Amino acid sequence: MPTFWENAVIAVYTQYLPFALPATVVIIKIVVRIIAREPKEDIYRSLLVLPLDFTYIAMGVLLAVAARRDSSYMRHYGSDSAADMALALQMVALVITDLARAKRIP
Repeated sequence: MPTFWENAVIAVYTQYLPFALPATVVIIKIVVRIIAREPKEDIYRSLLVLPLDFTYIAMGVLLAVAARRDSSYMRHYGSDSAADMALALQMVALVITDLARAKRIP
């Protein structure tokens, strides 16, 4: 049976998933590197990779939407065809962003 703080965490994740998921990734990434006693320079350098991590998180959220796991997304767009078109456009934009980033990084 979940405790009070577990219910609070679940409520935050349910309501603010696009913010809570990346924040959790950043926190876990920093905590693991601190526990591993990595030099501070390496910890700061690893934060430069965060946009790529956020892109993977965004892709995961969009794939969850494609599987119809997020009912709020469906309610926002009203119909299945509108939701599918918005999803396709967002995924194409995400892929184009990744390709543009890959081209800039040697």
